[in-house]
Amino acid sequence: MLTENKSHWINSIERKIKIMGISLEDLMQESETSVYTIIKRRILDTEYQELSSAAKKTCSPLSLGIPLYAEQEASYLFHLTNPHHRRAFMLARFNALPSAMMTGRFLKIPHANRLCPCNRGCVESVTHVMLHCSLYKNIQANLLNPLLGRKPEASDKYKTLWLLNSQNSASIDSVAKFLYLAIKTRETYL
Repeated sequence: MLTENKSHWINSIERKIKIMGISLEDLMQESETSVYTIIKRRILDTEYQELSSAAKKTCSPLSLGIPLYAEQEASYLFHLTNPHHRRAFMLARFNALPSAMMTGRFLKIPHANRLCPCNRGCVESVTHVMLHCSLYKNIQANLLNPLLGRKPEASDKYKTLWLLNSQNSASIDSVAKFLYLAIKTRETYL
């Protein structure tokens, strides 16, 4: 398709479409709206793959499975009026809770050695803090267990994602309050 007779701009666009792995011949068979949708989806998929690979090394919602391309804004930004609760919720969503996991990232401590101060030999991840850590059992029982009672058979990853991605304002309030209290409780153990 690249020829000397076509403008530099057309040749450049064709080259970029081929780099994305899209067949020009197949695009020619589609409507203008479909072409736009196909190219947009491919660009978003490529960006998501790049972000996913980077998320393993940084504080990112993607590391917890929270999508970046949501149809609506993160509802906790609107529901949580207490700035301490909003901050705690945001830290958990960005996998940046004050924890051995966070400290380990900066001090280059191997993942397996980022242990929780609960002394159970567990890595102190957001999932561990929210679902399993004995340091927070009382506040888990009061604030999270009533929400999780509806999801008894779900995996830990699913439960964590569900708690941090809820659109229900009462659930968001409970999770944010738990996270704030967990951060405060952890400070007493250090």
